[in-house]
Amino acid sequence: MIRLRCILLIFFITTGFLTAQPYEHAVGIKAGYSSGVVYKLFLDKNGVLDGQALYNSHGFQFTALYAYQFTPYAKKRLFYFAGVGPHGGNWDEEFALGVALNLGAEFVFRKAPLVMGLEWKPMVNLYKVSGYAIPDIGIAVKVVLN
Repeated sequence: MIRLRCILLIFFITTGFLTAQPYEHAVGIKAGYSSGVVYKLFLDKNGVLDGQALYNSHGFQFTALYAYQFTPYAKKRLFYFAGVGPHGGNWDEEFALGVALNLGAEFVFRKAPLVMGLEWKPMVNLYKVSGYAIPDIGIAVKVVLN
């Protein structure tokens, strides 16, 4: 009986992580340390491509992130994501390339094609200009396109 309960518990916990995506495409704006335009595309039920064209105190940069997005909740409105990818652009009037991480959460509205999220995206330059931006926290508002 205990084995059956453990198996059922594991089944219900893992099926919460294997949910379908809430939308296919979304575009919007991000405001915070870095501000600009963001675009999100689901590749499969948990794999996400996230493109960002942002401006901050160092200059204008592009970031392309691959993220894993999931929800442990049954209602499927609040999602968490973690990702990594390259970034490049102007960094203190010089061209630089580096890597960025992305951690956050987003809420998908039920009756409106709207997504709101909070994310943290630390960046480290690896080529040409050394530098980093740890406090890159921002709020994103996206419109669902599909």
